[in-house]
Amino acid sequence: MNDYKMVGLMCCDQNGLCLKSKGEMNPSLSGSYTAVIRLASQLDGFEGNSTSVMVTIETRNFTEVIKQYDGHTVVMKAPSSSSLAVENKLPGDAHGREDMRSNEHLAEEDETNGME
Repeated sequence: MNDYKMVGLMCCDQNGLCLKSKGEMNPSLSGSYTAVIRLASQLDGFEGNSTSVMVTIETRNFTEVIKQYDGHTVVMKAPSSSSLAVENKLPGDAHGREDMRSNEHLAEEDETNGME
């Protein structure tokens, strides 16, 4: 079982004003998070049911989850699965692919050893 650690949390009001921020969150982005979740809730099939909308933004280092509760936008930030794989030194990336650079390095060593 993976032990995910939340590294940041933010709560914004209905106008996008940051009410509370903890950890590695940038309060100046609170309006952007509120706008993203509002725009997502306008997609076909979600209109009038904004509580069922959740937006996940995944970068190389972090995953941010944005959800709206009673007009308040909540953003949670955690390390992404790929950064956890590097941190835990697991073979391959988050999708199970091997690091091609390490394979190329091994091939170069084989060629060098064979030439002696």
